[in-house]
Amino acid sequence: MIVATRLIPYGFSACALWPFIFVLPEERRNNALIGHELVHYREQAWVMPLWVLFYLMSKRFRLAAEARAYSRQIELRGISAAQAAQSLLGYRLGITLDEARTALTLAAADYGPANKRSKG
Repeated sequence: MIVATRLIPYGFSACALWPFIFVLPEERRNNALIGHELVHYREQAWVMPLWVLFYLMSKRFRLAAEARAYSRQIELRGISAAQAAQSLLGYRLGITLDEARTALTLAAADYGPANKRSKG
């Protein structure tokens, strides 16, 4: 369920907390942003408490989750790869811009459209 609200952590436009996707009212029609959050939503659906725990406690897990979500947002043409890499730096993960680019490349290979077709 998508909920338009201003009760979103500062600096974010949306966040997924299963079974909801919270989005700023002015972003509720941003399909690429919703696609990004749907990646998190689907990840959380199978083990919500563990997912949140890992997300909050593990920088590696958070980087992988965000890279997958930004990869989807790039695929939906809502953000460029350069913007996504720059955005990853805002998660305080202690990574460089090159490491952010590498994470996005790996996520696209693991989660991209060609891979979805081959697993489907």
